[in-house]
Amino acid sequence: MDFSVGIFEFPSIAKGYKNIDYIMKQFNISVIKIQKICPGRLLFIFSADTSDVKNILEEYKDNSEKILFTSACGVCKECIDILSKCNKIKNFSDLGILELRNSVNIIKAADIILKSSSSKILKLDIGLGLFGKGVIYFVGSVSNLESAINSIKSEIKSDDIISSQIISNPVDDFKKLFIF
Repeated sequence: MDFSVGIFEFPSIAKGYKNIDYIMKQFNISVIKIQKICPGRLLFIFSADTSDVKNILEEYKDNSEKILFTSACGVCKECIDILSKCNKIKNFSDLGILELRNSVNIIKAADIILKSSSSKILKLDIGLGLFGKGVIYFVGSVSNLESAINSIKSEIKSDDIISSQIISNPVDDFKKLFIF
C-alpha cells in the first residue's frame, strides 16, 4: 500500500478539533500527532492511503478559515512508525542533527534518510515554535550521516534548511540527552 502523510495547521484549536473529528468520521486515517502550536493553533498529522490523503486535501482546498495544509506522498512505513513514536536506540557512535523550516520537510527528510542511507532516526521534533519548525536527530557512522545530509540537500530547497550538524563520537553524558 502507498502511504502518505497529511499535515494540517488549524488557526483555532476548537475548530481544529471539530475538523479532525469530521476527517476521522469520513476517511480511514491513522492519527500520528495532534499538538497545540503557536498561540491558538493546532497541528494535526495523520497517515493514510495516498488517495485518501489527496481526497482530504481536495475537500479543504477552498477553505475560508485559513487552514494551512499539505502532504508528503510515498512515505515509507518505517518513517510513519517513527513519526508515531520515539525510536529506542540506546547506543550510537555519531549523531546528525538537521533543523528545517517546516514540518513537511522534516517528514520528507526522515524519509530520505531512511531510503538513502543506513542511518537510523533517533527522534523527530515537529511543529516547534512559530511556523512549525522541525528538528530531526539521526544516528549512524559519520560517512552515512554526511551521505544522508547530502541527499537531503539535493532534494529539499536550501532556503528550507536552517542548519545541519554532525557530532562525532559524543561523550556518554551527552548521549543521554537523546535517549528517550
